[in-house]
Amino acid sequence: MKLPETQVPAEKPPVPLMSIGTLTSGQSRRFGPRVHLASASWAFEEAAVAALRKKPVDRKHSEEICKLLVFAINHDIFFKSARSRRPSYRLYDLLAGLCVRFKQDAYFQELLRLIKVAGQEGLFKTRVDKWNDLQSGWRKRWRNRARPLKWISSSGGVVF
Repeated sequence: MKLPETQVPAEKPPVPLMSIGTLTSGQSRRFGPRVHLASASWAFEEAAVAALRKKPVDRKHSEEICKLLVFAINHDIFFKSARSRRPSYRLYDLLAGLCVRFKQDAYFQELLRLIKVAGQEGLFKTRVDKWNDLQSGWRKRWRNRARPLKWISSSGGVVF
């Protein structure tokens, strides 16, 4: 038995949001919502915190979070240094802490490299000294995995 053939109306081609002429003329207006730089840093931190809430946080899981934070810091450097704005210190602190806690030395070195390449050594001197001091209270707190550590964000705290 053969099914009856039905005619499907031809679809209209999609209408472009902007013409090529408008885009290349330099007369285009920005459209769509824009994200404020502080919101971008906040969103990256919240994504990292959400990932930390997934238990257990092991070396592989922590590596994914470190990758996210390195990307966030690159974003922060690119957009804020072009506008002479202060860096989002919380992103740097969280990455440094996770690197120490989960022995992610390669990401810690990348963090230090990013600070140097961005010319932010002066802004981070005290922090880098604390991060590198093997006897500092900060490093002892982050390194001690037997003792839970709490990170407070706007969505609440996470203990890991």
